[in-house]
Amino acid sequence: MTVEAPLTSEGIWKLNHVYVVTCDGRLHLLSDLIPQTPGVGFVVKSKPPTVKVEPLQSRQTLLAGVEQKVVLSVNVGSERVSSDSNLVLKVSPGLTVQLAEQDAPLQSELQVPLQSAEPFDTVDVPLRVVADLEEQHDESPIEGEVRWKNYS
Repeated sequence: MTVEAPLTSEGIWKLNHVYVVTCDGRLHLLSDLIPQTPGVGFVVKSKPPTVKVEPLQSRQTLLAGVEQKVVLSVNVGSERVSSDSNLVLKVSPGLTVQLAEQDAPLQSELQVPLQSAEPFDTVDVPLRVVADLEEQHDESPIEGEVRWKNYS
């Protein structure tokens, strides 16, 4: 027997009462057949979505002043994503971004449409990025920040 039910909150759940309604409308309580042991239960945990931006090719160093391609990887965690969901990226000053397949100018804020995804799927979106080449007096790296919000 397989038991399926949507759960909307985290917690420890225990299976206490099970019944079956037969075609003739009779109710059969099956709870007495289930051993009441600590193992008859389950834990529900949720995993938040994660977002990371990585170079298109592994081990590629991103350079300031040059337009480059990166991949925005969105792991949806324990949530489902519908095909009409959007992710809004806001990047730090001096960094601009655009969808790789669009020929539009790069921006500091970008609305990224997401394809539908089941829980724990990863959605990859190719992007173009440019970090401004600033005057520097040493060899320290230039760091940019990407913030995101999910607007379904």
